[in-house]
Amino acid sequence: MMKIEKQDWVSNFTLVGKVIVNDYTFKMEQKAKNSDWIYNSLNLGINCGEKHGVVYTEMMGGYGADRNNRIYVHGIDDDGRDDYSNQFTIDWESRFDEDELLYIGSTCFTTVGLKRENKDDGNSKIIYKKFLSQYDAIDYLKEVLENGMVVKVRGNIKYSLYNGNVQVKKNITSIYLTNVNNESEYKATFTQSVLLDNDSIGEWNKDFGTLQVKTRVLDYVNVVDGNEVKGQFPFSKDFEYQYPDFSDKEQVKKITEKLFKVKKGIRQITLVGDFIELGTAIKPTLDDLPDDIKEMIAAGIFTEDEALEICAANGNTVKKMVFRRPSVKLVGAEKTPALQIFDNRYTEDDLKIEFNEDLSKENIKSDSDDSDEDMDWLNDL
Repeated sequence: MMKIEKQDWVSNFTLVGKVIVNDYTFKMEQKAKNSDWIYNSLNLGINCGEKHGVVYTEMMGGYGADRNNRIYVHGIDDDGRDDYSNQFTIDWESRFDEDELLYIGSTCFTTVGLKRENKDDGNSKIIYKKFLSQYDAIDYLKEVLENGMVVKVRGNIKYSLYNGNVQVKKNITSIYLTNVNNESEYKATFTQSVLLDNDSIGEWNKDFGTLQVKTRVLDYVNVVDGNEVKGQFPFSKDFEYQYPDFSDKEQVKKITEKLFKVKKGIRQITLVGDFIELGTAIKPTLDDLPDDIKEMIAAGIFTEDEALEICAANGNTVKKMVFRRPSVKLVGAEKTPALQIFDNRYTEDDLKIEFNEDLSKENIKSDSDDSDEDMDWLNDL
């Protein structure tokens, strides 16, 4: 099976808002069932204001109690920049060794800056700490993170399959204090590369002025449905695109054709958007779960975290990712602005993952119906 290779691919987020720390935020020194794995996990809500709502992010890291643990990292080039081609490992016991850390690329670290230090001039500066393992980063966050802190959080968006459905997780790579004081400056943005084809134009929502965009996103997986992949997998994922002025029929048509109408082949495009996660989820405790669910946890069918997530009551929660505009990158020595649109980067054969059972694009559930609609309705707008 040919491996899918990514180029010019972006999948990250930035949040600014108030930290929410509660009884569900930290899980410390947890032991995995049927394994020697010891881990810390963080499920951190960031209140990003009325426009975005509370956006949840996470971390998890650990080690095997009965094994020789190693951390996979990459090095730096002669200019001190991350060299992803230079892959190596370091011993778990060496993860705080300053001499070894000097030669490790910056994106291998999780950065935390939640304490300030007074300077001689009367001002203060943020103290940053860097961690190779999120196990240690979470341990430090448990000490310094306070409810109500206004922070900036950056990280990577990760995709996975659970019971045939595509899940989106926001993995923190840095969290630090910010000088933002006004809620109007809070934000919850993301930049995401996606793959489009001639079925990517979905339904229009005329009430909200949005278009359903049916895409595929690439992310690394080890196994899908018991089948080994160990490479990039094309997850089906629906987004929305928000038009600047939905009442302008000609503009809507031009934008749709320019960005999303693909006549043949596969288009790769990178877009910038917002998380909208409004509403309040009601989180149960273990005592709240029915006895049959508790029995499944005891039997190892569900972990406690999985059962609590499944049984949470979401009421009127709205959770979506809305594209606002295409991404522009400054390229070359002249820093020339360039839209990140690449036609015919892949073919359908390049993206084909062959398993014993059909896990093609049509058979992996996305988070919307697969209904389609052509552009004839624009004539009646």
